Amino acid sequence: MEGSALWPELVVSLKLDNISAIWLTANNDLFEKRIYNESQYKEKTLREKAMIDKFLKRTLVYNERMMDAVNRIGLLSLDLEMSSSPEELSDMCLELLWHRPVSG
Repeated sequence: MEGSALWPELVVSLKLDNISAIWLTANNDLFEKRIYNESQYKEKTLREKAMIDKFLKRTLVYNERMMDAVNRIGLLSLDLEMSSSPEELSDMCLELLWHRPVSG
């Protein structure tokens, strides 16, 4: 499964034994760096910067609520900053899935 729109309560309600989910998480600093870098924030007008700042604020609120739900429900999650490459992240995800508790 992929997508930030997949809310934890929705995924848990699917009750599919052959599907697992891992939430890839990031702290606020990482979101801020990525959003500002990708938007070329420093080169924007004041109006454009205000729009980007509002987008960042919404992103951080959404991330906080998402992580609260993930932690409250006890779902698998992995901090993106724990890996140094996409390959290492993939390996860590597979390892986490391999050792996850089996429900039943």
